[in-house]
Amino acid sequence: MSFRAFLSRDLNRAFRAGGGWFYGLFFFALFSTAAGLVFGPAPTDLRASAPAVIWLGAAMALLMGASDVFAKDADSGFILILFAESESAARYLAAKAAFVLIVLVAPITLSAIPIAVMFSLPLIVAMTVAALLGAGLVGVGAVALFSAALSAGLRVGGLLPVSLATPIAAPLLIFGSLATKTIVEGGSVFAPETLLVLALACVNSAILPPFILWALRAGVD
Repeated sequence: MSFRAFLSRDLNRAFRAGGGWFYGLFFFALFSTAAGLVFGPAPTDLRASAPAVIWLGAAMALLMGASDVFAKDADSGFILILFAESESAARYLAAKAAFVLIVLVAPITLSAIPIAVMFSLPLIVAMTVAALLGAGLVGVGAVALFSAALSAGLRVGGLLPVSLATPIAAPLLIFGSLATKTIVEGGSVFAPETLLVLALACVNSAILPPFILWALRAGVD
C-alpha cells in the first residue's frame, strides 16, 4: 500500500467510527477549564498559570488521543504483514505520523487559542502561544507514537507505556512552558527557550521513528 492509501484508510476509519482522538481533545478542554477554576478568576493568576496548564494539558491530550493508534492493526495481524516488506512499514509509520498531525496536533493547537484567551491572554499573544505549542507538539507526537507502539507491540497497556515515554517528552514540556512564560510576560518570541523547543521537536522527530518500528516489530517477532 502507498502512503496515501494508509493515510486515507486511517482518516476514513477515524471520522466514520469516532475514536480516542476526540476524547483527547475533549480532555484538553476539560482539563484547562478545571485548572482555570482552581486558580481562580483573577487575571494575573490565570496568566501566571497559563503556560504550565496549556502545555501539560495538550501533552496529556495528545498521549491519550494517540494511545490506540496502532491497536487495531496489531490485533488484526496487519502489522505482521507489513513487516514482511520493510518499505511498506516505513510508509505505514509515515502515514501514522501524518494522521496524528492532522487529527490530533492540529485540532489541539487550534483549540489552544480560545483556551489561552480564557486565561486572560490577548488574542495576538494567544495565537503566538498556540503556534509555539503546535511546533512543540510535533515532537510530543513522536513520543505519543512511541508510547502507542510500546502498548501495541509489546502487548502491555495501562500507564506503563506512558510512564516509559514521559521522560522523553519532559524536556519539551519544561522548555515549552518556560518559552510560553517569556512570551506571556512580553519577552522575545525567539528566546533561547523557544529555540530549544524547536530543536527538541526536530530531534524527537528524527530519532524516535526507528524505536517506534522496533517496538512494533517486537510484538510480531
